[in-house]
Amino acid sequence: MPVLFDDKGLRSFWRRCHRVFCRKRLIFDPLASRSRGSHRGESLLFSRLSSLGMGSRRWAPMSRPTGGLTIRLIRLPHGEGLALPAYQSASASGFDLCAAVRDDTPLLLRPLERALVPSGFAMAIPKGYEGQLRARSSVAFKRGLALVNGVGTIDADYRGEILMAFVNLDRSSALIRRGERLAQLVIAPTVQARIERVSDLETTARGKGGFGSTG
Repeated sequence: MPVLFDDKGLRSFWRRCHRVFCRKRLIFDPLASRSRGSHRGESLLFSRLSSLGMGSRRWAPMSRPTGGLTIRLIRLPHGEGLALPAYQSASASGFDLCAAVRDDTPLLLRPLERALVPSGFAMAIPKGYEGQLRARSSVAFKRGLALVNGVGTIDADYRGEILMAFVNLDRSSALIRRGERLAQLVIAPTVQARIERVSDLETTARGKGGFGSTG
């Protein structure tokens, strides 16, 4: 797993490592190496940390997810043989979901028809997070398939099968086959707000300006 820190944390990290390595009488000066513009000190540091099982040579900025979140899922009987939901690139925001329709009965969607497409999986999203279900851009652009509600919300307390509500916006019919990657699920943090009834709202420059009020 990448070590996560921002620039300030990185400098603090180097200082701590410098003290640790000097205390252990190791011939290593990461601060001096880094100040000279060399990455040799960095390489030695992470090599040493890796040998101690403490880290990786890579790190990510604070804005990147920690990667420590676990999504538990159950493969349903009609999902047997399908690939597990997976991220398709190192920096992908969402993992792909496949169609769990029958092999011998593809789903036919005529123009403007909509249908619930099964994924073959149920999952437990941790409390404090949600799943944002979105159509894959290639599916939307090339085939005209879109989610009926734009972005679907999978709540943390939902334990049923993940279903994808698709509509065919194309002029021709679309055939959805088993195993096709149709949607992606983005796991995002949520906040539950406290609702308070008041008699007045604080004023703003915009006020009640609605659609088109800003130009």
